[in-house]
Amino acid sequence: MTQEQFEHITVNCRPHKVFYNDWSQYYSDDFADTLLPDAGLLKGEAFRGNKNRKEPEKQRKQLRVDFNIKEKTVTQYNITVLWKDEILYEMSFIPEVKITPYVKTETEKAVFTQEKQTVYWDCTEFMGILMRTERITVRIVAKDSDGNTSLSERIVNPSDMFKKPVKNNYIVFLDADNNEHTIYGDDIIRRQESFIERIPKAVYDTLSDTHKLILHLPEIMVKLDWIHGALCQIHWLEGSGKSLKFPYEFFMSEKRVEDFDVKNLREYFKGVRYLSFENLGYSPSNPDGENIFLYNDTSKLPVILESLKLFHENLSKKEDCGPVGGNERFKTERSETESFVNENLFLSYSIGYEDGDFDDIGAALGKYAMRCYYQGWLDKNYQLGQWVLNVESVKCRFFDDFNFDDDKKVWWKPLTWFSQMLGYWDSDTNDPKEPFYFGIKIRQNLNNKKFRQLRNVLQVSLNNCCNDFYIFSNIKTIDDEFVKKSIIILGEY
Repeated sequence: MTQEQFEHITVNCRPHKVFYNDWSQYYSDDFADTLLPDAGLLKGEAFRGNKNRKEPEKQRKQLRVDFNIKEKTVTQYNITVLWKDEILYEMSFIPEVKITPYVKTETEKAVFTQEKQTVYWDCTEFMGILMRTERITVRIVAKDSDGNTSLSERIVNPSDMFKKPVKNNYIVFLDADNNEHTIYGDDIIRRQESFIERIPKAVYDTLSDTHKLILHLPEIMVKLDWIHGALCQIHWLEGSGKSLKFPYEFFMSEKRVEDFDVKNLREYFKGVRYLSFENLGYSPSNPDGENIFLYNDTSKLPVILESLKLFHENLSKKEDCGPVGGNERFKTERSETESFVNENLFLSYSIGYEDGDFDDIGAALGKYAMRCYYQGWLDKNYQLGQWVLNVESVKCRFFDDFNFDDDKKVWWKPLTWFSQMLGYWDSDTNDPKEPFYFGIKIRQNLNNKKFRQLRNVLQVSLNNCCNDFYIFSNIKTIDDEFVKKSIIILGEY
């Protein structure tokens, strides 16, 4: 579509000023502009166009229509989507009446605020048509309390909508009670613009090009279709420090980690027979013996050793059979100083690479952890004279600490610290490109140190910004047959 065609459509689709059948009447003090439709296809979390992403069997796609109405006057509106002369969708709605008068004197008229209305059409069944055509018509007809109507239309290109993640892509995140909330790419960009406006001009002008690039990473990631990564970046800049919680499925949404939990747990449980290494003569370096223990990472992961110690401590106090697991305590905010130890944490598995993976998960999480907790029943085996742990299910969750700390050294300079590489980024916010592992002159090299430098500069003039936070998932229970094991706990009870 040319600019001239676009402007022609824009002019001809402007909303009529008033609700009158006589279209020659163009203005009245009693009314204001009421209809401003905007439409976009929502691909959603599972529908973004990463060629390596595993698509669900039943994709659901929606058409989102946003428009403004004036609640006092509109009693009903109809939405129609047309392809040529064929009606693809038609529905009537009654808006909620929310009247907010701001009257200073008796002679003044009340002023009524406009409010955006949003309608969703599940267009999954029509995707064959929508992906082949370059134009559909979104028509809105509103009726006022006197029965007068007003019409507004907009011509949209469905195939173009899939190329505009700024307005059309959204992600789902969870609150503390696992209620779902959505956020759109354009919402993140508005938050970025608002944050940059908070920075005093004198401070902003002193920032390097690299630091300004960091400030615009949310917008760049939105346009790369890395919406989770974009949300994490703006959340870090805004500095609340509050944790973010994403649905469990997000952490396995890229092809490289699809079905990660079940695949690894199935392999893990293949040979499990005993609780830990005690009295069997095996060592962590003996691969033949390692996989027969439920707690087999005690030499590598201190958190697993602490969990095992707590299990034995609690076991020494038990006299009767009973349940184990189900009362886990998790540290959910970075500000919490207490590190909770759970006796049934038996596995913490790292996912991804320290230098990052260039996809949405990598942008949001980098290297992150899957943590697994068993739930079951403790029995006494009188014939063996030992306790037996009957594992009935495993509960998994994902966790990451979103920070820009550096905590390792390089082999060729063992006494010096280096900063973790985060890729070479294109600073063009209009048409950004995915980052590279290796640098070229026209790109900016980002690492943890440069994020910390930006924080040091901004925190002088801003009250609160650039604070690290936790990211975690809700918990998923896996009760497949491969986790149902009777595990011998060595040592007499």
